[in-house]
Amino acid sequence: VDFFSENIVSELVGVKDVEFGMTMGDIVGDNLDLLVPMNQAVSKIGIPWYNVLGNHDVNFQADRDELSDETFERIYGPPNYAFVYGDVHFIVVDNVIMNDPVGDRGYVGGLRPDQIEFVRNYLSLVSKDDLIVLNMHIPLVQHERFRESDQKDLFGLLSEFPNTLSISAHSHTQNNTFFHQESSHWEGEVPHHHFNVGTTSGNWWNGVRDENDIPLAMMRDGTPNGYSFISFNGTQYIIDWKVSGKPEDYRMNIHTGRGIHEDASSTSMVTVNFFNGSEQSEISFRVLGETEWKKMGKVSKKDPFYSLIYERYKNFDSLNFKELWKNDPDLKDDPYPLIERMYEANNSTHLWQSELGKKLTKGIHIIEVKAVDRYDRVFTDYHSVRITR
Repeated sequence: VDFFSENIVSELVGVKDVEFGMTMGDIVGDNLDLLVPMNQAVSKIGIPWYNVLGNHDVNFQADRDELSDETFERIYGPPNYAFVYGDVHFIVVDNVIMNDPVGDRGYVGGLRPDQIEFVRNYLSLVSKDDLIVLNMHIPLVQHERFRESDQKDLFGLLSEFPNTLSISAHSHTQNNTFFHQESSHWEGEVPHHHFNVGTTSGNWWNGVRDENDIPLAMMRDGTPNGYSFISFNGTQYIIDWKVSGKPEDYRMNIHTGRGIHEDASSTSMVTVNFFNGSEQSEISFRVLGETEWKKMGKVSKKDPFYSLIYERYKNFDSLNFKELWKNDPDLKDDPYPLIERMYEANNSTHLWQSELGKKLTKGIHIIEVKAVDRYDRVFTDYHSVRITR
């Protein structure tokens, strides 16, 4: 709660030109006693707020799925609801289906028949010219977690609407997925955009603590922690990712080797993580004063910065620093300053790579990167690289 309040809430207090906010689930991490203080923290932002139920917000002692959201309901109200702003209809569903045995933490993503009926009934009252935004916790794209049959049913309901968007969370990664008619259950002519939003907590608030004693939290796909802004204009929308504590124009990380020998410079890799990039983005780079613009290739690989942090974590962990800290009588009551736990990197869906493509001379060179997003907006950033002989 403290990390969230200091790192996220503090910079959103008094935010202008924002109608409302929404938390996309996993409001807490299984400790439901924290729902009230989290609610108190969010209220300080000063705008209306809506909530989606996540798999870490449920009562594990409930004897069936329908009752697993009782605490959530007591604080926030029904987990399945809808509201409208202008031409945009927001439908919120609890798509976390808990296993039946009491105390079982197992779950699957999907919707019960009564929830499918709720979505169907609501859509029957909506103009086909409006924008439908379906909000849930577990991503539609995870068939190992989200039941494919339920995805097919939802897509069938949405297919009559030309303007749709769905939003999820859950995975602690950020993804923009487009479902196409020829390669999925989506039936509409216009591809369906599914946005899996990143997290305020990054990698579950795990990271080396900064000068404010808050973990430097990066998600497993290399996206720094933060939050999303979505701007609606009629049935059109623009999604932006705001990195916490950074300027609004911080949109990407650029990675190269350090101290690259000039003989290896031509084949040395440039990697760009464009945090909110997708298959509809285009990334190019040039070495200022050295090369022309070169289009970069989209790759499915692990982010080099996150991978480096993970390797450091494993090295520290192998030296048993955590156990030494916790067993030291003078230190055990203080927070462990290094990384408490960490998960291996996922392949990022917004990573681009290219070789430098030219032998560079000894010295410092500047790489300029240009990113064009799906809304045809252009963002630029710079990165220095040192060449040795």
